[in-house]
Amino acid sequence: MALLQIFTQLPNLEERLPWETKDTCLQSLASFCAMTDMAHMERDSEVFYDAENVETFFNQTATLFEEMEYFRTPKMRLYEAFSDALDWRTVSTHIPECAYILWDLENGKVEFLYSHTLCEIAERILSNHQNCLLILTTSTEMTRGFFPVFKDAIHIEDLPRFVHIPFAENLDSLEQWLSKNRESRLFNLSPKHGENGQGHWQDASPLLCDRQRAQELLGNAIGDKRLTPELYNFDEQHDCCIVFKYENDTPQNQYHGYHVSIESIAYKSLRELLQKRRDTAE
Repeated sequence: MALLQIFTQLPNLEERLPWETKDTCLQSLASFCAMTDMAHMERDSEVFYDAENVETFFNQTATLFEEMEYFRTPKMRLYEAFSDALDWRTVSTHIPECAYILWDLENGKVEFLYSHTLCEIAERILSNHQNCLLILTTSTEMTRGFFPVFKDAIHIEDLPRFVHIPFAENLDSLEQWLSKNRESRLFNLSPKHGENGQGHWQDASPLLCDRQRAQELLGNAIGDKRLTPELYNFDEQHDCCIVFKYENDTPQNQYHGYHVSIESIAYKSLRELLQKRRDTAE
């Protein structure tokens, strides 16, 4: 079982219209796909979607905007984002005989949930899988950063129970959650690459910073498990990229590293993310 279980949810347009125009719809979908991609990239993650939710969303979108040609590209992009994901309904764990209730005290709402993604996440958290997250396409009225869900059933002795389901609405909140919940990473200084630009082997790329700085950069380094076990980060102090080499499966989750140019990174998607970090640092 993956350490991080990340669920996605598209909006029900009959309940709420989050977009006033087609352009804002496309912007929201682009952000959603970027978050889903980031979830897929994480080494010990598993991404889930709800096939019924996706079908309903596309049917409602077609009725709402009529011009389906306008949505051909984002529709294909969504299917692409879900291509490596699993429909949670095929591995469902929540109990139909139980009541799952969204307890929205902030907005004075109580909503019974029926065969909903929140039911599935609640059941998994209550079954001791704590690292679950819900990715949303639009901002929510919840200001506390989680959905409070109440589970109850008369015939089960340890109920009722409450659970907090965290959510991410943008890349920043997703990155923060991943950084907090992923397995700790340990930097291991390699004699081959030296330290502070010194002591590295001939023809080996040097580690330009010290080991403490490398450990700091490792904490929020990015990678893509579909492409490589390596991780990468932009080091603004040296205006270049640091590569972290995964030292196979160890209890310490250990990496060693060295510096290279962003342009030398083989994977376009990772180069683009590193360039964004570079632009932000300037």
